[in-house]
Amino acid sequence: MNPDDFKQAWQAQTSQPHLTVNAELLLNELRRNQQQFNAMIFWRDAREIGVGLVMIPAWLMMGMKLDLPWAWYLMIPALIWIPAFMLIDRRRHKKVNVPSESLYQCAENSLAEVEHQTWLLRNVHWWYLLPIVIPMMAFFGHLGWELRGGGWWMVISVAGMFLINGIAFTAVYRLNQDAIRGTLDPRRRELQILLASLRDESPEAG
Repeated sequence: MNPDDFKQAWQAQTSQPHLTVNAELLLNELRRNQQQFNAMIFWRDAREIGVGLVMIPAWLMMGMKLDLPWAWYLMIPALIWIPAFMLIDRRRHKKVNVPSESLYQCAENSLAEVEHQTWLLRNVHWWYLLPIVIPMMAFFGHLGWELRGGGWWMVISVAGMFLINGIAFTAVYRLNQDAIRGTLDPRRRELQILLASLRDESPEAG
């Protein structure tokens, strides 16, 4: 998952100077920013799902053409799992547009979306990274076992593959956590302040 998607989405929401406006103008602006963010998330998910679906036949073809060991095909369940998880997640959290929703309800919905995206990034290791890391490590281990007669150079090569993969996936995880701290957390606090202000101004806001 690319944290820049979140950064661009929230920058679009926070780039306007602070103005005192009436509730209707603020509601329209909040809806427009919410639509921009949802569009950004949609295209991010579409890319992730599309790549996963394309990779399934490509992975099978590479395995057969290169006559790779059976551990190569352990990646197939992961390539199925990730698009399936994202599709189910989108379906479960699909937003229903309510034209008559109030400013408070719109802000509340925006906050719920931020919190859900935060949850996805905070847990990216188990639903996205580990399903990829585990079969890749299994493949390298299997490959190293089959080529164990190659001596120390083969051992060093396999160890290097493990190390590179560990570094790469650790970096991806940290980038996602940085996206939470740098973009989603500040936006969540802004929405929480807005909601608290609306509650103070109107006891019937909820």
